[in-house]
Amino acid sequence: MAIAIYARQSIDKKDSLSIETQIQDCKNQIAREDKNANVVIFKDRGYSGKNTDRPELQKLISEIERENIEKVIVYKLDRISRNIVDFYNLYDFMEKHNCAFYSVKDAFDTASPMGRLLMGILINFAQMERENIQIRVQDSYYARAETDGRWLGGNTPYGFKLGKTKNKISTLKPTEDMEIVKLIYQKYAYDSNSSLHKIVRYLHEEKGIVKSARAIKIILSNPIYVKADERLYNYYKALGVEFLNDKEDWNGINACQVLNKTDQSQRKSSMNDKDEWKVFITNWEGVIDSRTFLMCQERLSENVALSRDNTSKGKFGELSGLVKCKKCGRAIKIKGKYGSMSCIGRSELRGVCDVSFRGIRVKMVQEKVGIEMQKYLDNFMENQEKWKQKKEEYQSQIDKLSNEINNIVSLLAEDPITNKPLLSGIEERQKQLADVNYKMQIDVSPSDKIEYRVLKILQQINPELVNVKNVIYNELDEEQKQALLKIVVNKIFLDETGNIEIEWKI
Repeated sequence: MAIAIYARQSIDKKDSLSIETQIQDCKNQIAREDKNANVVIFKDRGYSGKNTDRPELQKLISEIERENIEKVIVYKLDRISRNIVDFYNLYDFMEKHNCAFYSVKDAFDTASPMGRLLMGILINFAQMERENIQIRVQDSYYARAETDGRWLGGNTPYGFKLGKTKNKISTLKPTEDMEIVKLIYQKYAYDSNSSLHKIVRYLHEEKGIVKSARAIKIILSNPIYVKADERLYNYYKALGVEFLNDKEDWNGINACQVLNKTDQSQRKSSMNDKDEWKVFITNWEGVIDSRTFLMCQERLSENVALSRDNTSKGKFGELSGLVKCKKCGRAIKIKGKYGSMSCIGRSELRGVCDVSFRGIRVKMVQEKVGIEMQKYLDNFMENQEKWKQKKEEYQSQIDKLSNEINNIVSLLAEDPITNKPLLSGIEERQKQLADVNYKMQIDVSPSDKIEYRVLKILQQINPELVNVKNVIYNELDEEQKQALLKIVVNKIFLDETGNIEIEWKI
């Protein structure tokens, strides 16, 4: 393997240190450690350090990737990059390919404990810079929406295709499917007998279009189809959203779009509060009048309230939203006073699924779920004891490593020079500490959260309850059962023979 020297000189800085001088200083440093080292040189003359788009640097990166380079040496840190985020990304890449980094002028050596300690500080700065970049990107994102109403990207909404304005700005242009969008709005707003599921069936049978009820709801909830006028402005004002345009811009011609409705920072997205939403006027025209749109919003709200009421008070409410067809994965609909069941893929999207649940009643499924839930509760405390024991073991390791690190730091503070060799001990223990913390998060944290939420539900029955022992699932009321199921169950799959398969959250 070779040691690589990288040198760079900007074309616009004639008085900066020459590439030849940089290379010689690096060679001198290498000779102090190993006069027979295999040295390869990469030099970019006339390139800025503001990014990594440099031919020789890219060649060096390729050699590192092939693991032909054991160490990269530069005269100064800014020779390889002036951007802290780029530098961190390069360092991270080198580390993955077992390549060390050394800067002559800065005495920065990632092969040493002190160098890695400094690298940790740089990583924190890099993270801060990344966050600042994200803020600047977001500000620019909103500024573009405010100034030209452009389409900001994402999945193209049904009824539109991507296009450009005369000024080459991104926009949406209606397609022939826009007639279907208009039909959906008309049926839902003005046909009192209509519903999301009836529209799904109508589109499938009459138009040959397969759409889920959720897809229909998304269309009905999206103002990008709607003429943004004063009525719509007042609707969003009442919700407390932030406007990126003046009220005068809401003239009933163009549509509007809502930004920042969801928080995508976590693995699973969640809805933001409405005061975090931002709405702007788009550069394409609306096709649905605001009165129709608002009538649809009112009906959707009523249906949500009705659904919640039925879920909490209905005879079979605790299984609501959980039971799925094992064959096609679609929701199973409960109907009739006897609780018969049918797959939406069969009853509303005919031909999509052929499974019949004839003869199977919700009561039967309830009983089977009850048996499995009782087993879960019976085993819960045994599992919790194992998790708690494991957590205590991890915590003991964490305390031990933390105390050892504190002791070494105290020794360094008393006599930094004599005790300098102890630095490697800090680094080793920090790695061990990070590893233990990671394992504890993976093994223990999810179970802690589940235990807390389960106990919270069960303590509604008995405030004195401190564990799950002796809890009888079938003695819970329907609301408590539903809350408990939502905590521990992802889905309940049902096959045509009536057998169930529960997908647990943990």
